[in-house]
Amino acid sequence: MDYLGTIRDVFSNTTQQSNIVDYVNSQANSGQAVVNVSNGALFTIGDQVVLYDGEDLFETATIQNIVTNAITMTVNLTNTYPEGSRIGRYLGYLDTTNNKFQRLLAPDLGTGADGAFTSAGPTTTWSTDKNFTSVTIQNGHTVYVQGNIALKCQGHWDLQQGGKISAKGQGHAGGTGGRYTDNRQGYSYAGTPGWGQGNNYGGGGCGDGSGSSASRGGGAGGGYGTAGTPGNGNETPTVGGQPYNDAGLSYFTTIYLYGSGGGGGGGASNYSILGNGGAGGGIIRIHAKTCTIAGEVDDNGNDGVTPDFADANYKGAGGGGSGGTIFFQVIGKFYVTATGNVHSLGGAGGLGRSSSGYDTYGNGGAGGAGRIRIEAGKIVNSGTISPTYATGYANNMGAYARYGWYTTAKVKPLNKTFFANAHIKFYANVAVAPSGVVSSGQKVVGLSSPNALLFNSGMRVIIYENEKMDIGTINTVGGTSITLVDNLVNSYTTGATVIRVDARAYGSLVATGANENFQELDLKEVANLGSSIWQLEYAKSYQLIGSETDKLQFCGRVRLEGKDNDTVDVNAKDISWSYF
Repeated sequence: MDYLGTIRDVFSNTTQQSNIVDYVNSQANSGQAVVNVSNGALFTIGDQVVLYDGEDLFETATIQNIVTNAITMTVNLTNTYPEGSRIGRYLGYLDTTNNKFQRLLAPDLGTGADGAFTSAGPTTTWSTDKNFTSVTIQNGHTVYVQGNIALKCQGHWDLQQGGKISAKGQGHAGGTGGRYTDNRQGYSYAGTPGWGQGNNYGGGGCGDGSGSSASRGGGAGGGYGTAGTPGNGNETPTVGGQPYNDAGLSYFTTIYLYGSGGGGGGGASNYSILGNGGAGGGIIRIHAKTCTIAGEVDDNGNDGVTPDFADANYKGAGGGGSGGTIFFQVIGKFYVTATGNVHSLGGAGGLGRSSSGYDTYGNGGAGGAGRIRIEAGKIVNSGTISPTYATGYANNMGAYARYGWYTTAKVKPLNKTFFANAHIKFYANVAVAPSGVVSSGQKVVGLSSPNALLFNSGMRVIIYENEKMDIGTINTVGGTSITLVDNLVNSYTTGATVIRVDARAYGSLVATGANENFQELDLKEVANLGSSIWQLEYAKSYQLIGSETDKLQFCGRVRLEGKDNDTVDVNAKDISWSYF
């Protein structure tokens, strides 16, 4: 048998992943051949692409014709793909730092245990995680969000015109106003604030003063996405709170997601009432299949407090709190309509007081802007989003889509009989011990924690202990066990390990220009390379029936397969194809 060559991808640079990936620009229905995309120039006639809704539905199709952004396939679609579904030859996340290709990142849409939510009455307060099947917030209704909670929705999230979601002022507290030796900086991720005109990192500095009845200083604004504004005064100037975290929300804990409080106002020693700083905005995290915003999403910081009244003593006002964090994760389309308004802005500083009324000296500074991040299959903004949002998929997402695809370069064999081998290295991140002894000849394997919820029917598993090994396919999944299609050859103790196989190999051998016809390769061998890295050896022989003058092309594809809405890293670390 003649050796024809090898193609190897080790995911060390972006040239190993094609730019052929886009989103479906309008719903593509079952039975139609035309798919509208965002940028038809990315595709070429003859390309075979994968369409994927981000959950369970996918299929491959070959491009027959392209007119601008309308792509016609050679056959009608089997499934319906909503706007925002993905289309391309490479659907996944390329990590060149750790040299691996992961399945698609996607939101964790939860369990749906809380059912469908439709608002009733004027208000609702959510202070714990929610798991909805759908959400409808109607005109005149406000949902108040408290704490760092995940709002998950397996279907459509619909914030209608006149409806509102608010976490305004739910972040870090503002500093207390008071005598210049007693007032405080705004709270921030740095913890309890102290006294001083300098900022408490994100928290605004507190206003200065002295023993003179005319002395006063406004508290500075809190910072988060941008810095807060200094307060005004006739003593030492205050310093606005500084930015922290980043556009990717890399520090994904409550103290780094809350907006910061403004500093408290300061004044003379014989004062009466001074201004407190405004609290920062809170956290709004929405994870949904699709989302429409026609109402208002409010995560502003509170305004700094203006002192209640004037007397012989001058008084400084509080600084405004910064905006908080708004984070949308949507599988399909995220749409802000013309009436939609999403904002995370700083509160205004309060007004200083003199003996004769309001006074410029002593005004508090304004809070800085918060952070807005939107991760979606498609983003359409016809309304207002302020400040400017960040986008893109990041490693800190709650879960992954079920599948990912990686397509290799095409090769041109000379013979109609062709042998292909795929060698795939992957991290075995799902490894579970049997809950009891498993005997040769049985199909049921009980699993210890984490249990069978990590497995799906049809998945392959490796069971090994010392020198013994079985490769099996799951027939059914129970709460704490899996049942295999075939009986086990070997017996195992609780010291064995059940490994989930997260990568499958497919190949297509056709005449050049013909539609690709992918067939799954057979899993022949597995090997543990150490450090939870396994190598899978797939192989298949192909024989093309056709004219002797046909020129042939072979294309390989690897499908990464996990469970939707889990956080397991399903990846390929190294993919090699050898041809004979």
